Amino acid sequence: MVDGITESRHALQEEILAAGNKLDGLFENLLSMSRIESGHLKLDIRTYPVQDIINSALKNLNARRVLHSIVFDISDDLPSVAVDFYFMERVFANILRNCFLYTAKDAVIHLHVALDGAFIRITVSDDGAGFSPEILEQPFIKFHRGTGVAPGGLGVRI
Repeated sequence: MVDGITESRHALQEEILAAGNKLDGLFENLLSMSRIESGHLKLDIRTYPVQDIINSALKNLNARRVLHSIVFDISDDLPSVAVDFYFMERVFANILRNCFLYTAKDAVIHLHVALDGAFIRITVSDDGAGFSPEILEQPFIKFHRGTGVAPGGLGVRI
């Protein structure tokens, strides 16, 4: 009986930790959106390899990642990019988290990164159902979701 209680406590602790991390992420996103809208956001622009930003996002999503296969196609000749590491890592984490949430557990997620002229083109695709036509008409409406989408997150469509 002690083992059953210990297992239950451990499972409850894991669930509390996951909920706390989700709440922390939502709070960080709301705070960042408020700073952007108020003009008080200060970016820390430096140069970083794109691979480091993507790896950081994946590391922070490790628990969700185990249910999906990720196929990487990242060119070796990519230059570093001048960005705010924290915010770019958040962008990738949000996109990948959506892939993990809205595709089947055995889905394959493709991450393609390559030079495209003077730009770096980053494409993330998965086996999910995709966006509904109503979302594709205006994809950046804050706090808005398509029909039939599960609750959670901020509803920022990207």
